[in-house]
Amino acid sequence: MESIENQKVDYSWDIPYSAVLGETYAIFMKGMKDKKIMGNECKSCKGVHFPAKPFCEKCYEACEEWVELDGAATLVTYAVCYIPMPHLPKPPSITGIINFNGSILNFVHNVGGIDVSDPTKVEEQLTVGMKLKPVWKDVREGDMFDIDYFEPA
Repeated sequence: MESIENQKVDYSWDIPYSAVLGETYAIFMKGMKDKKIMGNECKSCKGVHFPAKPFCEKCYEACEEWVELDGAATLVTYAVCYIPMPHLPKPPSITGIINFNGSILNFVHNVGGIDVSDPTKVEEQLTVGMKLKPVWKDVREGDMFDIDYFEPA
């Protein structure tokens, strides 16, 4: 059988779309634009959700009570990325799984305020369980990325 040379083909897939947020997400996103960290509480189990949800992911009851969280957060885990990736800061960058204290949900966001120039020293600056605080963008549009990143508190 004849040998065939491998070839490389580059593809890109960009799908712009619009979505109707609904009342829960609209309130949540308005809070972000106003620099307020809004969660909502389940009427049954009293679990606080951030990001806000229309229903409890634990007991499936409605989450109708709104609470403003103080911004105190905890780093659950993290990954350091040294290659360029879509929608991430220029490498090296840190992506964390974060929990606003008191929320029953975790979320993914950028972590900053850490010197990542020397990979051997990143673990000296980051520890699972460390306290974080949000750093807000000057101009906010009403989405999760109105928080630019989280830094050590």
